[in-house]
Amino acid sequence: MVFSVFENALNYWFVAASALRIALGIITIVLATRALGKERHQNIQTFTRLGMLPGKFFAFTFGFVILVCGILLIIGLFTQVAALLLGTISVLMILSRMTGKTFSNESDLFFTLLAIVSFSIIYFGAGSIALDLPL
Repeated sequence: MVFSVFENALNYWFVAASALRIALGIITIVLATRALGKERHQNIQTFTRLGMLPGKFFAFTFGFVILVCGILLIIGLFTQVAALLLGTISVLMILSRMTGKTFSNESDLFFTLLAIVSFSIIYFGAGSIALDLPL
């Protein structure tokens, strides 16, 4: 027999999934506003160096996709698709920093944690406060 200190806490995993989803959405919206705002020129230069022309288009699309994913996470709509996109973007951000082409001033640890939270949302679902609850 295994004893747990917080046995009743396991009954509230849906609330924890909602809290992770909403926190990830808020962090993502902050990152998107920075990508579309003060880090825009850095992103344009990075996309241009990668050969993705025009750099302005890809920088805007990059920031817009992150913003839409953050909004979808907060309202709980298409949660697993948005989390998959954000997890993939986080992994790509880590890989781009390894090659010396940075899109953001955040650390690798930050994007590693974002990827872990994103992939856990894919696995556990949207949580109790969402529009796309499982049927």
